[in-house]
Amino acid sequence: MLTLSEVKEWLKLEQDDTTEDVLLQSIVSAAVEYVRNAAPSGMVLETNPIARLLALVLVADWYEHREAIGQVRGEMRPTVRGLVLQLQTAYPVIETASIPDATVGVAYTATLVAGGGAKPYKWSIAQGLLPAGLTLDPTTGQINGTPTEQGTFDFTVRVEDSNVPPKVATRPLTITVVAAP
Repeated sequence: MLTLSEVKEWLKLEQDDTTEDVLLQSIVSAAVEYVRNAAPSGMVLETNPIARLLALVLVADWYEHREAIGQVRGEMRPTVRGLVLQLQTAYPVIETASIPDATVGVAYTATLVAGGGAKPYKWSIAQGLLPAGLTLDPTTGQINGTPTEQGTFDFTVRVEDSNVPPKVATRPLTITVVAAP
């Protein structure tokens, strides 16, 4: 998410000075882990500008106050708290991590769930295909129908929120269709 060079530029440190590189890399790793833990599951952080800014703010704060690391400091700084809240709510995230198996010839329904961003959402298949007989409702996120072929089907769902411009999230999913007993 962040390179050492980017961090040095952010902190206005000389690129050639390597005396604190080990410390900086340790702080960067901790900041990235903090962001990963603060973000909703399934969010792609590498391209999220708020996630990047939060990591940089954390690095700067922890670097500036490195002598106090390990001491109890009370609550989060307002800037960090605001960025965490934005990261957790401003972007849509597909919360559905897996969907149940289906059976050939048996009616099937699974509803995809998203959070964050601005509702209503618009759902679509970004890559791959659903099994024959199943469709994705673009307004409800419901996959339904009666599958007509067995197999394992990998696809990526996409959700677009109502922000202008819209914010988008994707998530790979798999559905397995088994033969009727």
